[in-house]
Amino acid sequence: MVSFVCWPAFASVAWLALLSSASAELVPSFSLEYSSMNATHVVVVDAAGNVLESWRGNLAPGERIDGAPAGRRENVINPFPGETRDPAIVAVTGNRRVLFLTRSQDGTSWVAASEPQHDPRLATVWIEKDHCFAVYQFHNPGSGAQMLPLYLDEATLKARVTTCKETVALDVAAAAATSDSSFAGHWHVFLPAGFTHRITLTHVEGNRYRLEPGVLNFAGLYESVGDRLTSVDQDKVRRGEFVWHVRSPYLITLIEQTESHGSDYTGAVLFRPRNKVNALIEDLGSVDAEVRVRAIDSLRELGGDAEAALPKLREIIDTSQADPVDFCRAYTRLKTAPEHVRAYWAMIHIEACLEGHDK
Repeated sequence: MVSFVCWPAFASVAWLALLSSASAELVPSFSLEYSSMNATHVVVVDAAGNVLESWRGNLAPGERIDGAPAGRRENVINPFPGETRDPAIVAVTGNRRVLFLTRSQDGTSWVAASEPQHDPRLATVWIEKDHCFAVYQFHNPGSGAQMLPLYLDEATLKARVTTCKETVALDVAAAAATSDSSFAGHWHVFLPAGFTHRITLTHVEGNRYRLEPGVLNFAGLYESVGDRLTSVDQDKVRRGEFVWHVRSPYLITLIEQTESHGSDYTGAVLFRPRNKVNALIEDLGSVDAEVRVRAIDSLRELGGDAEAALPKLREIIDTSQADPVDFCRAYTRLKTAPEHVRAYWAMIHIEACLEGHDK
């Protein structure tokens, strides 16, 4: 029997309820990239937590993950009902789940490889009739974290998990080989207390960056050396007071804080989309209208990180030569809004994020 440490049930429920009420914020969600990269063991379990298969690590079939939440029926939200991508499954049973695990700090038990740390619901994939589901936020703003399809089958999920470590190693090598300005740009920071802020890393000179806005206690000047970003002496922050681990060009975690600022930020995560914007911009030129619309909606969800897509979105709006009334009309269902209107919504949302009106 293998011990598994998790948050108390009431804490997890309260956490999700609180953050779900903040419609214009990113909320804690399952991240396949994060969990795959940070899990030392990935196993398939049944409703009782017994290991059925091991995809990574040395846990053997038949071992039980003691303390793992019991599998239970949960309703599924299908964002695209009736479409070909819709798995047509209304609930998961919990009879087949993939758990992403890592060791606790004292090495005596297993914890969930999730962000925020150790929430098992955010480090689990539910499998039902070969379809994969997880708890994540589909729209920001507009929804909390819900049980949603991942639009993957089990074989594809397993392939991504088993190849992730190799991909991460290549990412880190690429980060070391690129110029010192490679981390400059817009990021999101997810704090251990559950708050999310938009931050900017600005390349100053050489291997130095400035983390802003200055109201954050860990803001200021940093040096990049190897896979570490370390604070530099200035004002209220001392050299080495904050140390971040660069896990990839898209994910950075705070691993050390030597001074108290009223809160312990250790475990904070900086993240940004992984080459996603360029791929979505390419999709805007697809001959398939469904692909174009999906790309527009995805770019809107990325907010200021999708700044590079603004020229293409404006082009869609301009070439439509639509009646201006289209852009202020009320649409009873999102899917009824024409492509140029959705492009307009995406454009104004991205611009608002860049101007700091929707963080």
